[in-house]
Amino acid sequence: MNCVPTFDSPRRDAIYRVRGVVRQEVHEVKNLLRDEILDFLTSAPTLEDIIAFKPSDALQARASELLEKNRQGKLGGEEDNELDEFARMDDFMSMLKARARKKLSR
Repeated sequence: MNCVPTFDSPRRDAIYRVRGVVRQEVHEVKNLLRDEILDFLTSAPTLEDIIAFKPSDALQARASELLEKNRQGKLGGEEDNELDEFARMDDFMSMLKARARKKLSR
C-alpha cells in the first residue's frame, strides 16, 4: 500500500525537503543533549559533580517547551521522539546520580 501523497514532483520534493529539515533539526537537538552529557562525562567529573549535573539552560528550556506542548496535546511526531530522548537521557542521568550517591555513602 502506497501511503505517499500523489503530489507533482516539485511539490513533493519541497515537502520532503521541509520534512528533512525538521528531522535534521530534531536530530541536532537530540545530539546536543547527548553531546552535552558525553562532554560532561568525559571531563572526568567527581561523584559530587555527577550529582550536581544539570543540563544547560537552553536544553532545560527546550524540555519545558516540549512538556508544555505535550500537556496541550500539540506535540508533533518528531517532537514526541525528541521528548522521548529527553526522558531517556533523564533516566540515564538519574541512575548515574543514584550510583554516585551510593558510592559517596560508603
